[in-house]
Amino acid sequence: MSVQSRATLKGYFNAGDTPTEVQFTNLIDSIPNFTDDFATKYVKVAVSSADILQLNSIPKTLVIAPGSGKILIPVFAIAKLTFGSGAYDSTNNDPQIKLSGATDYLMGFPNLLSQGSNFRIFRSMRELNIDQPENAALILTEDVDPTSGDGTLAIYLWYKIVTL
Repeated sequence: MSVQSRATLKGYFNAGDTPTEVQFTNLIDSIPNFTDDFATKYVKVAVSSADILQLNSIPKTLVIAPGSGKILIPVFAIAKLTFGSGAYDSTNNDPQIKLSGATDYLMGFPNLLSQGSNFRIFRSMRELNIDQPENAALILTEDVDPTSGDGTLAIYLWYKIVTL
């Protein structure tokens, strides 16, 4: 029940051999599966006004950590602001998608919260040449907490889980 080399797998199927259940399981586990291994996953996360007012001090988890030896890679995101009665104060309030524990962001939404009406921003992942932590959640955060404003966000996020 583990990934095996091709040489090992071929040894299971020599003339006259009868592969065991475990050997068939090893064969299946050793072949990439497009549904499990390469699929782009999707999540929609609602972010309340109370969440937005504390995004720096309490980041919002978008996708939980995938487990040891894996990393989450965001592919594309849409941030949709539903305007309330007042825009958020805009000093350094640009929501960002990061891996928890990382210092650099993967996707940013500049000026999103300072909008005075309903608004959408579309983003793909920016190119990075930095080490991103494995087994880290994807979070939504900001540099500082807004002190005023209301409205809600919906984050539509497409991502992949990569086994390292």
